Amino acid sequence: MWEVLLLLSIIASPLFVVIEGRRTRKLEKQERFIRIERAIFIGLFITLALFMLTGVLGFFDFVSRFKEPLDKIVLFSPVNISILASIVIADLMREEVEGSTKTNLLKAFLLASGVVFLLALAFVVIPALFPLEFRIIVLLALMLAVAEAFSRVLRRVEKGKLLEGELKREVEELCRRAGVKVDGVYLIEDEEINALVTGARGKTIFVTKGAVEHLERDELLAIIAHELGHVKKRHMLKGYTLSILPILPMTVLLKIGDKLPEAILTICVVLSFVVLVGGVLYRLTRFNLKCELEADEFAAELVGADAMIKALKKISEYGEIPVKTPKWFDVIYSHPSIEERIKNLRISQAKNEKAQNM
Repeated sequence: MWEVLLLLSIIASPLFVVIEGRRTRKLEKQERFIRIERAIFIGLFITLALFMLTGVLGFFDFVSRFKEPLDKIVLFSPVNISILASIVIADLMREEVEGSTKTNLLKAFLLASGVVFLLALAFVVIPALFPLEFRIIVLLALMLAVAEAFSRVLRRVEKGKLLEGELKREVEELCRRAGVKVDGVYLIEDEEINALVTGARGKTIFVTKGAVEHLERDELLAIIAHELGHVKKRHMLKGYTLSILPILPMTVLLKIGDKLPEAILTICVVLSFVVLVGGVLYRLTRFNLKCELEADEFAAELVGADAMIKALKKISEYGEIPVKTPKWFDVIYSHPSIEERIKNLRISQAKNEKAQNM
């Protein structure tokens, strides 16, 4: 019985994405994008519910026959396969609208596969090989390794090249004014308007060919300044820390739990679980969204709020993401809606102008 449910838990999310993709084929590009992403979101919950039911009916007992860390690989493989398949199918659905080449599909597949595999490796398999007291250190080290690996894979797959010419000089001037040192600013062969920061130290910046081609120079410098804001405020380092801290109480409890009275142990388990869940939710929601708004404000201080606002509008115009998006979508993409970001920039701009006039 559980074998059938396990198969259903693997195919449920990808199948849901396929059905929703076909139903939304005639919708506008931006609306279709949101609907497909929502299908992934709902499909994931369906998969997790079926997976838990599968576990209760016998899968967890089956997994317990394997030795560590093989048991962890077997346990989490069905969910990872389902998530990966959903991501790839969603990319296929979107590419059908955009008319991109099979090469781009292969790139998307490789990047998605690499990220999912490395994250699974980092949080499930490798730490199990180390003594309990070293697992936090191992997790942190692997987070840095994942970030650096993603940076290098992206640079290779997207043929990243260091900026040259006048744009390079302007970005260097931005860095000087901001008091920021970076490991490099790379131009990558991607038609979307985008920029991002990654790397183990959180100091490698990528800007897309699409951004260079579609944005005015002040708008282009604004989105690069946004990434410099992440570097300046050490958002990636803070993110790593917030990912590790909620795990500490549970780790300590696993080490000393057998020495505590049963009543105290029960209270500690509940509190540790609350800290763990609360910390993870804060990291994935409020912290991420707050960092993006801070980086927007930093860019506005360097190149002006108007340039950042114009850039955001063009990102919506040329890209898939509507100006106004649901909260669940903002959390998944770790960015506030473009509407909220523009509103925040205007408020910040008004405050600065008021302060200068006083």
